[in-house]
Amino acid sequence: GYFSLKPNTKYLISFWAKVVEANGGYGTVGFLQFYDKDKRYLGWEKRIQISNRGIYDWAKLVVNGISPSDAYYGKLQIFSSYGKHTTYFDDVEVKEVVRDETAPPEIKIGKVQRGKRSN
Repeated sequence: GYFSLKPNTKYLISFWAKVVEANGGYGTVGFLQFYDKDKRYLGWEKRIQISNRGIYDWAKLVVNGISPSDAYYGKLQIFSSYGKHTTYFDDVEVKEVVRDETAPPEIKIGKVQRGKRSN
């Protein structure tokens, strides 16, 4: 569903994804889409997008961007794009960036089992 956000504000999106079965397609994709005060979609070109094409083990995807000046609501969509996939998602987060920080590049973490500690 929709959630409230502030116009002209930097937001950080992050989530973990693991593709366990892939049959064609692009990979995991996430979009933060923006809507005006009447919940009208502001358009494809104003979204914040992230993807992990070709990464199948657990990977943390992180990206940030600035909401448009007329944005009052957001909607986050995370999915496996095109083709048939079985994908697991974990720790999905959208947060306002309160100090000047930038998102690191997409990170591939190999041989990580979510929910288990490593020594």
